[in-house]
Amino acid sequence: MMTGTGSRDESQGQQNVQQFQQQSQIPSKEQLDNYITQSGVNYIIKEMVTKLCLNQPRNPVPFMIEFLQDYYTEQERKRSISSLPLEKPSNNPHNGRRGAISCETVPKTEGVYLPPALPKDEETRKRLETALKKTVMFTQMSEEEQSRMFDAMVEVYHRAGDIIFRQGDEGDKFYVIDSGECDVMVTNEDGSYSHVLTSYPLECFGELALIYGSPRAATLKARVDCKLWTIDRQTFRKIKMDYITRRNDT
Repeated sequence: MMTGTGSRDESQGQQNVQQFQQQSQIPSKEQLDNYITQSGVNYIIKEMVTKLCLNQPRNPVPFMIEFLQDYYTEQERKRSISSLPLEKPSNNPHNGRRGAISCETVPKTEGVYLPPALPKDEETRKRLETALKKTVMFTQMSEEEQSRMFDAMVEVYHRAGDIIFRQGDEGDKFYVIDSGECDVMVTNEDGSYSHVLTSYPLECFGELALIYGSPRAATLKARVDCKLWTIDRQTFRKIKMDYITRRNDT
């Protein structure tokens, strides 16, 4: 039988635990998940693991340190570029119009290229937003750009075993897994594949492809039947340029 003293001791113990948790400010699982999503930790770790498997250094620790240093330097470079004015005065003294800082030309087919407009239902938009919040590029976009990016994304389907893209291919598209699973693999010197990891719904691929057109660092293969959302680099850059042009004209 629990004595009165025992009950008081147990109650005091629970109070001490609660007080310790409050004083220690131990974050909840939801807070930790939010931090991982908002900070982009998942993306950074995934990129680092891919690079590790691709290079297979004898001592991985210095390689990881160098990767993180390079990643930090690149992020600082992007921030310094984004802080520059979007336009500069024209060098032509006879021209009163303002001259914009040059960017990569958006290729045209015939006439003016118009990004596709494929409105999504609210559930789909929320799923895309949840996935894209994990990427650095999305957090730096305006609400207008985000909305147009949602509308421009096209759904594609792949059967189990399909190669979605190969290591070394030109990076020209960004992908979000809506359903299914995909394997990330790297090519060995003998041409065989090494499995790096398996990716699941709401994971993304190809952020660097949209920004820089970087070659694929790994091969992506559908593990099961998959549905993905994709946007190509030309469409992404057109959305960005349209927004900058309209903002400069206001």
